[in-house]
Amino acid sequence: MPVVTGRRRADTDRSQQLVRDQLDAQAVLAPRFARGAVGERQIATALMALTRPDGAGRQRWFLMIDRAWPGTRSANVDMILIGPPGVFIVDAKEWTSQPQIHAGVLCAGLDNRQAEIAKVKAMIRPAQHALARRLQIVADIVHPVLAFAGHSVHRNHQGVMLLGVKELRPTLAGELPSRLSTADVTAVHEVLAQVYPAYEPCNLPADRVAVQAASQVAGGLFEPQDILDAEVAAATARPMERWMTFLHASQLAIVRRTYTGPARISGPAGTGKTVVGLWRAVEAAKNTTGPVLLTSLVRMVPRVQARLLHQMRPDLAHRIDCVHVHGWAARFLAERGIEVGYDAAAAENEFSHAWLAMRGSPLAALDPRPVYWRQEIDVVIKGRGIAERGQYRASARPGRQLRLTEGQRDLVWDLYERYQQRLVHRGIADAADLLMRALAEARREPPQPGYGAVIVDEVQDLSLTALRLVSAVAPPGANGLLLIGDCRQKIYPGGYRLSDAGLSITGGRSEVLTVNYRNAPAILDAALDVIAEQRLEDIDGTMVTGRPADLAVTHGAGRVVRVSEETESQLENQAVAAVRELAAGGGYGEVAVLCYRGAQARRYAALLRREGIPVVELDAYTGDPTDRVKVGTWHKAKGLEFAHVLLPGPSSAITDAAKGYQSDDESATLARHALHVAMSRARLTLWLGETSRAPAKPGALA
Repeated sequence: MPVVTGRRRADTDRSQQLVRDQLDAQAVLAPRFARGAVGERQIATALMALTRPDGAGRQRWFLMIDRAWPGTRSANVDMILIGPPGVFIVDAKEWTSQPQIHAGVLCAGLDNRQAEIAKVKAMIRPAQHALARRLQIVADIVHPVLAFAGHSVHRNHQGVMLLGVKELRPTLAGELPSRLSTADVTAVHEVLAQVYPAYEPCNLPADRVAVQAASQVAGGLFEPQDILDAEVAAATARPMERWMTFLHASQLAIVRRTYTGPARISGPAGTGKTVVGLWRAVEAAKNTTGPVLLTSLVRMVPRVQARLLHQMRPDLAHRIDCVHVHGWAARFLAERGIEVGYDAAAAENEFSHAWLAMRGSPLAALDPRPVYWRQEIDVVIKGRGIAERGQYRASARPGRQLRLTEGQRDLVWDLYERYQQRLVHRGIADAADLLMRALAEARREPPQPGYGAVIVDEVQDLSLTALRLVSAVAPPGANGLLLIGDCRQKIYPGGYRLSDAGLSITGGRSEVLTVNYRNAPAILDAALDVIAEQRLEDIDGTMVTGRPADLAVTHGAGRVVRVSEETESQLENQAVAAVRELAAGGGYGEVAVLCYRGAQARRYAALLRREGIPVVELDAYTGDPTDRVKVGTWHKAKGLEFAHVLLPGPSSAITDAAKGYQSDDESATLARHALHVAMSRARLTLWLGETSRAPAKPGALA
């Protein structure tokens, strides 16, 4: 048996204690930071270790996090540390460049940051006044501190302590003399807790999963990767709404990176694209003066993102405008006093009348379903801003697999003119008209005040007109426009290339995420099987495969459950039993039932309610934690994720597309993408239920 020297044992003990300190701090800080800014959490972790009781059980240090700054409307104080040496008002900084002093001025690289000195000095004044008035404690007991994540620094500048993460504890706890007794520290803490009140408490429960998830790490000398792995394991064990804001440390560089022009983040499902977008929105709110626009095609996604941002950074969430692109267009036009008469239901009725007049035309022989020709108008003619027949004859039709001759395009144009004449006559507009009017107005006069940044999620689902609109309202220059998406998850018809909108993303402004943090390997493999044989054109014009070759997986255990029953009622009984079984491990809020058709989703919602199972339909889901099963369609689950996902009748999406029409290939492609999206929402369990009339393995369908 090897002999462990006293020095090695001491090193091991210190390493184990560091792990415990980090994990204990993670558990305490998780509700406040909600997988928050990594740099701030590093600083808080270093300080939290001081708050352990001493050998006599006395708490000699207190740490308060994310407190309101008295006298301001929304500004915050990052941390307040109270201990024997005094009070330390800590402003956490995550600068890319090393902090330096040039000619008596604080700088980050070449940028003048002297204003940060005045700011942190102003933060300490309410503490000085309150302690002098209530406890007769002199003002110099309160110290302003700028703490820098990712940098080593130890100096004093104009009365402000500048310290790196590694220098915080040894400086504050070891270099300064004790001036407050234990009783004084407690009294000061009570006073300052009132002077600097907490923001609205996070409505998520305290989380100690991190300690349990990494207990094996604390058993011996650790490596940095062990801490990261423990952090991922702990995050995946948290409720869905907390996992959805998890930012892996390796992605922090992308959050902080400065792009000199329009930028793009892509990658397969589960790689954290949306989370990176959320944290870049936070960074933009911190570093720009204008509001930040975070938008998407799907109505529900921005609503959930708004709630997540409020949990992540309540002090900044009000500066981030989360709204779906059609909602933004309608609001923008209304603010300008422009009435467009948008009425989706009335527009659908007018198209039905226009199609009736064309029902005997050769178009009906190609595809008698009016929805295909309505989509042609929405995503090609209006979606690309085509104004003339000749332009449509010559136009590319990305994403439309059914080839049309010039004569057939003329018939489509006739249908478009008939439809548009009916809309004009009735004084109404459809969704595509709404975007076209908003684009014209934004080009005439951009919105005021201008946006500090525009971030677009699920960009692959936008029409070209929608892309042009968000580009028109984005600020020029660095970090102005960020596009996030994955062509494998495109679930709506149509398409475009970035060059069609005059966008060129070059020079290192394109990031591809290649690590899946969400799905268990079996789930990811099943989801990729659905699209594995496809070759897809990305929005930059490159071709990609359905199954990426360089995708890594970090998740551990998980399962795919395949169930086959003879009848729908038997399948429904199996689904109810599965929901109850899965909810027993973590509550109903971790379970989702997703259906291809809206009618099927409504049927399952009613079924679960009859069985006494609490349900929230995705149309009404806001992103708040709730112990209810989420029920909705595959399309409405876009941008969300769940621990356990049930998909009743998934193969119907593929089989329903095969009607014997020439447009079937396109319909099947979109159906496969939607199925891939639905399957990849699951973290731990994917339940696939079929009746005997349908194939049991949707991924194996030809």
